[in-house]
Amino acid sequence: MILKFMNLDILQLLNRQMKKLILVFFISLNFYAQDHNTLFFTHFMENRNPGFIGLSEFNHISFETVQSFDLNKKTSNSSLLHGSSFFQDYNFFLGYKIKSNYFSDIGIGNTELSLSYTYRLKINQKYMMYPFIALNYKIPSKFSDLYFEDQILFGGSSNDPVLDYYKAKGYVDFNSGMVLKNKNFLFGFTVNNISKANTSTNNEQAVRIGRTMDLSIGAQIEFKNFGLFLLGTYFSKPSIRKNENFSEFRLDQEIIFYNFNINLFQEFFSNTFSFGFKNVGMSISFPIENYEFGIGYKSSLSNSIKHNDNFIGVMFRYRFDFLNFSSFLKWEEDTYY
Repeated sequence: MILKFMNLDILQLLNRQMKKLILVFFISLNFYAQDHNTLFFTHFMENRNPGFIGLSEFNHISFETVQSFDLNKKTSNSSLLHGSSFFQDYNFFLGYKIKSNYFSDIGIGNTELSLSYTYRLKINQKYMMYPFIALNYKIPSKFSDLYFEDQILFGGSSNDPVLDYYKAKGYVDFNSGMVLKNKNFLFGFTVNNISKANTSTNNEQAVRIGRTMDLSIGAQIEFKNFGLFLLGTYFSKPSIRKNENFSEFRLDQEIIFYNFNINLFQEFFSNTFSFGFKNVGMSISFPIENYEFGIGYKSSLSNSIKHNDNFIGVMFRYRFDFLNFSSFLKWEEDTYY
């Protein structure tokens, strides 16, 4: 009898540990998907920090799709539709985006809907500030989109314990931050997942997404025949495990010829597991009146990380405001409105 109860206690303990491991795995997967960085064009920084809307102050609608493949020939796709509108009477920008990610090797992805409010604040004759708050609704894939091992081997429906212990759940979260700029320099930061949303439907185990932070410092220089925009961004991404993080650092060098932009960028690991080069890439964008087109490529430089992707992406943007002048600058000292 004592042995029977001991066996029962051991089974219950193993059961709880298995549930915990399953939850950690899938929340880590969703965390990776939502922060997966497919950034090619510096003006798309407004999707990570809506305060960057203040650099151009354009009313626009934009679309970007990025196809990636890693060193193990697995692919993913990230597509983004976003835009912003300026309400001049109330001095604020309303931004919106719809973003989807799909990972072929595991058969799941997620969708994100976001709405942001960015206020245009003139501090004095030299400085402008663009504080923002963003509301996000994130929808992970359901397990009905996955095939488990027992389905592949025997057909029919799956009896995998994952289906008993975890169900995909949409959740609401908030981001907030700002961009501060003067004639030559900018500083921006954003704090993501402020409310640390609970992503688990399991009443016994709450698993919350950790807060992350982006920190950006930029400068622009105008020469006789072109302009140069420099941007450094640190992406602080702590893990759900203590004393671990997945942080990265990125440098952009954008050359501007009469609104024709060539951007070179480098990405670096700066985390618990790796330091040094991750990727290098280049993007080109050019306007035709109210339209703007772009193409980019990013190549891996590391063989040590499994999910170290190469990217090919295209971009289309329609600007509702047409400027009848050309510029070598990323942003003008005087505002357009």
